[in-house]
Amino acid sequence: FASPVDFTDPSVTYARTGIKNQFGTLVVPFDVNGSGADYDLYKLDQVCENELVLRMVDEDDNGGIVPAGTPVIFRLHDDLAGDYTLTLTAANTAVSGQLAEGSVADGLQLVGTYETTVLDENDYFISNNQFWRVYDAMAEIWSWGVKVAPFRAYIHPTWADARANSLSIRIADEDVTAVDALNAM
Repeated sequence: FASPVDFTDPSVTYARTGIKNQFGTLVVPFDVNGSGADYDLYKLDQVCENELVLRMVDEDDNGGIVPAGTPVIFRLHDDLAGDYTLTLTAANTAVSGQLAEGSVADGLQLVGTYETTVLDENDYFISNNQFWRVYDAMAEIWSWGVKVAPFRAYIHPTWADARANSLSIRIADEDVTAVDALNAM
């Protein structure tokens, strides 16, 4: 995907292999269902201290469809993470090289990319089922910077400085025991 291109394709497939964690980020150039047989898609809802609260894409969001180029967070259904391949397909669909704005919550915006992107020090990337601030990760683990691969997303603060060094993930309206189990991963 070297440059933005728009076209219609009789069949389009996106596959990501080797998914080891339950949560990840995603942006694809075609419309996709917010729920599938093996995944659910989420957008940012709010930030509570060091916790990012996600809300599942549902019928109130464009009929449950995530428009092409819109960054989202996915969650694989139970017991699928480990070395999983997520496959998204569409038939007779428009493919768009344009990126859409992602959801915003409390000064954080989900940003998608179709190319490898080096993140700013206050951006957040997902790893091991939570979001990490680049500045803190570089100091501890990645001394050469943090890159986000194509067809993925990251969180960019809309204010000057990010607040937390990491953000755990919680799903809005889920019971506390499920949240505790996810955060313990």
